[in-house]
Amino acid sequence: MNAMESNPQGKFPRQFSFEFSAPKSHEAIAKLGRVHDKLEALNPAFYSVTYGAGGSTKDGTKQAVLDINAKGSLVAPHLSFGGDEPAKIESLLQEYKDAGVQRLVALRGDIPSGIGASVTLSYASDLVKFVREKTGEHFHIEVAAYPEVHPAHEAIAKLGRVHDKLEALNPAFYSVTYGAGGSTKDGTKQAVLDINAKGSLVAPHLSFGGDEPAKIESLLQEYKDAGVQRLVALRGDIPSGIGASVTLSYASDLVKFVREKTGEHFHIEVAAYPEVHPDSKSVETDLAFFKAKVEAGADSAITQYFYNAEAYFRFIDSVSKIGVDIPIVPGIMPLTNFQNLVRFSDNCGADIPRWIRKNLEHYQDDTASLKAFGEEVVTRLCDQLLTGGAPGLHFYTLNQSIPTLNLWRNLGLPEQ
Repeated sequence: MNAMESNPQGKFPRQFSFEFSAPKSHEAIAKLGRVHDKLEALNPAFYSVTYGAGGSTKDGTKQAVLDINAKGSLVAPHLSFGGDEPAKIESLLQEYKDAGVQRLVALRGDIPSGIGASVTLSYASDLVKFVREKTGEHFHIEVAAYPEVHPAHEAIAKLGRVHDKLEALNPAFYSVTYGAGGSTKDGTKQAVLDINAKGSLVAPHLSFGGDEPAKIESLLQEYKDAGVQRLVALRGDIPSGIGASVTLSYASDLVKFVREKTGEHFHIEVAAYPEVHPDSKSVETDLAFFKAKVEAGADSAITQYFYNAEAYFRFIDSVSKIGVDIPIVPGIMPLTNFQNLVRFSDNCGADIPRWIRKNLEHYQDDTASLKAFGEEVVTRLCDQLLTGGAPGLHFYTLNQSIPTLNLWRNLGLPEQ
């Protein structure tokens, strides 16, 4: 018996299709059109166009779908409820139907932070049922299947494995990020509770984002009940369309709120920016914001990553002069991927010294040499910081154990 005869999928007609990422600009729309025209020679069964996390590229999706459809190609837009009301989805379905679109890819998607409480339809099965109720059999509906493990479950499992490897280093605590606008809040909470259940000290990142104070208070109580003792309080980002109704957005507001609601239960970390926060108007205003967080009740701080030790020591001198006296631990980002580092740094305002950037550019197609160079640079940075009196190091692991383990061992730090 050959593979085709033994595989029940062999009874279905063979088809090939292509997926496009939703364009975010006029240039991207034009490029997608050119790519489509080249792929047409392959005569695919259809094209699909993604929708973005929480429907974040929905306008680009619709434009691309209508453009491809106008060229006479079968196209299947990705669709999810995200944070939209059913009436809005129904209107979009009608627009696609009127244009002659005949296929859809129905997904659960992500509900943007601060929206989910009012949305009851979130699973892909709900969306499929909704589409059938509103449009009958007009659309051929595709859904997602996960042959191995759902990516979210695999990510949680991977984080657990990384934690177990790093335990040998006996860290003071682990922190877990919250995502822009609190977009990964469910994953944050799950990871925090899992690490906490293993007996490790863990500090969830927390921000108001677009959430009401009552929701943050509930989460604080849940962490407190679970025995979590630390927090990293951040300003975070307010999701688009939510900010007008939110008055509590600065990290100092959040620190004050946590103290009012939970007293001294939590050890509160806040962020520090040796190279100045990208939104600050000046060094002086940045220092004033940092001092406000400390005066609101912060116990210690973790810095944004940097690659110039002098920036850290200058920042320490500056905060000392304005009367701030708390531990400020340098944040350390291993250098393992040039493109990711550039993207992170552009988003957060971290500076990549020109000599480092040029070397990383040179090695970007030679992974082994890039990692060796990055490891040497960051090991030297860590040594300078510790020799200069830094009260520890906070490693941004990106859920990988090996880069941090290598740095640790290069520094000769103790292991269990």
